[in-house]
Amino acid sequence: MSADPLHDLHDLLDTVLDVEAGLRDATLARRRSAIDNALEAALDPEAGLWTILPSEPRPRRRGLRGLAGFTAMAVHEPPAARLRLLAALEAGVARATREALHQWERWAAADPKTDVFRTDDEFYQYFAATCRPDLESVDRVGGLGRGYQRSLAHDLENVRGWVTLGNTRRAREVAWSIVRTREDLVHALADFSGVDLAELELESANLAGVRWSSTTVWPPGWAERIRERSVQVAPDLFEVREDPRVDEWVDQVP
Repeated sequence: MSADPLHDLHDLLDTVLDVEAGLRDATLARRRSAIDNALEAALDPEAGLWTILPSEPRPRRRGLRGLAGFTAMAVHEPPAARLRLLAALEAGVARATREALHQWERWAAADPKTDVFRTDDEFYQYFAATCRPDLESVDRVGGLGRGYQRSLAHDLENVRGWVTLGNTRRAREVAWSIVRTREDLVHALADFSGVDLAELELESANLAGVRWSSTTVWPPGWAERIRERSVQVAPDLFEVREDPRVDEWVDQVP
């Protein structure tokens, strides 16, 4: 025993207690959620079973989740719904998310030019914030917009999960997949090659960025206006660079 009873008590407690146990218990639920999300994104849990039972027909794996699954579904939505979602997606998000990830990559590589953020969690929070305008703007689109919100939130949760697990390289990979899949979604929503739009009401639709082909059918009176404001981007593929509704707005000015 030492001359300091309080010091002896501290030493005794250190030998019998795990002072960090409370912290680990408090974060257990979050860490479990992160692990579950990471495993779900990376593994097919039924693969082993159906490998050892080849005589049984293997069921189709549950559809893709997140933005990849949403994109595969959204291209089959009615043209009017696709146009509404396309118009609702914020134009500045693509650039902002890419810049956020470039900063994260430079920071991870110890680039001295990047000193705005100090932790990977702060970089994740910044990246998620650059996605937030999309989450807010698609509220007015209805069911398709809510599907986009859920899908993007699912992917962002995966990024956060990898950060929580300490695998920040994988977190950045998933974040980049969000950026690229969103770009794929925009291109898919805007592609109306060979689509019959003859019955569509286009007066309230923003067509800037829409792609079309010689087999796209436009409502009466629209084909020439679309053609005049489009540029060819590939063989038999054109992109609307100006909103054809401008003529209507100009005509209404007294």
